[in-house]
Amino acid sequence: SHHPGRIIAILVDLQSEVSEFHARISAYYHDLQAGQKQIVAEVIVLETGRMGADHLSGAALPLLLPDLPVFFWCTVALTLIHSQVKTLLRYSDRLILNSAEDDYSTRELCKSLDAILQWRRQCHVSDLNWSRLTMWREAIAQLFDKVQYNRFLSLLYEIEISYSDDQLSSQVLLLAGWLSSRLHNVSALPRGSDDTTVFFGHRSKQTAIKIRRKKMQQVDGIYKVKLIAEENEKAVIFTVTARQNGGLESVIQIGSTFYPATFMHSLPMSEAQCLCNELDFMEQDEVYLQACQNVIEYLHEN
Repeated sequence: SHHPGRIIAILVDLQSEVSEFHARISAYYHDLQAGQKQIVAEVIVLETGRMGADHLSGAALPLLLPDLPVFFWCTVALTLIHSQVKTLLRYSDRLILNSAEDDYSTRELCKSLDAILQWRRQCHVSDLNWSRLTMWREAIAQLFDKVQYNRFLSLLYEIEISYSDDQLSSQVLLLAGWLSSRLHNVSALPRGSDDTTVFFGHRSKQTAIKIRRKKMQQVDGIYKVKLIAEENEKAVIFTVTARQNGGLESVIQIGSTFYPATFMHSLPMSEAQCLCNELDFMEQDEVYLQACQNVIEYLHEN
């Protein structure tokens, strides 16, 4: 990372009965001129067993550096309900999660998102899974940047998200939650689902989005988003598609006329890159939290 700081990694072996903490300390530096070295990061690794999990805060809090922001990277969101984790979070400025790493049941996802929304009052919240959706969100928003296309926002009557996976992922739900929170005028579609289609929506705002699953070779996750409107009996279709070589392609069709495609070139970010990017932000991401709220409402109703 380009941010100097102290990194405290806590490893709890739930298969071990050990209660003591074992610590390892490392320092990383950059070479400067004239043989000088500048330390850019200290890494402290704390290891313990299941019995030591009840003393996490006592081991970690004395190691925090005063007057520096504290980022809490929680690799499993469901651990937020642990009392020691709650104590650590009270001393944190930002909570960083990666909801893509969790193999959720619907019930567990509700619990996890509820915990995230509860902690918004204590600290700011980030989700690396949400960060990976940035390119999709930007590409969709840019479709309506031009004045001549902006009017179609109020005419949308169908939105379709297509993805390739064995099950409905948290990333697909987050994108649907974001769309439903930004596009308040989308007409309600029939509720219900089958093996390949889910209708995302909540009755309170009368919005719904169609989510289609189609398993494809060499394709994982979201691969297409389609927004459909109608004007003067002409179909207006905005389509964003993932390209095989990386990046996204956006196409606009009005009636039988196709307009030149636009491209957004970007390679998928690694988890380390996403994490480093989150260290640049200190403000609360209210758009992400609203997307989470919409997902919770959908899951509770279905």
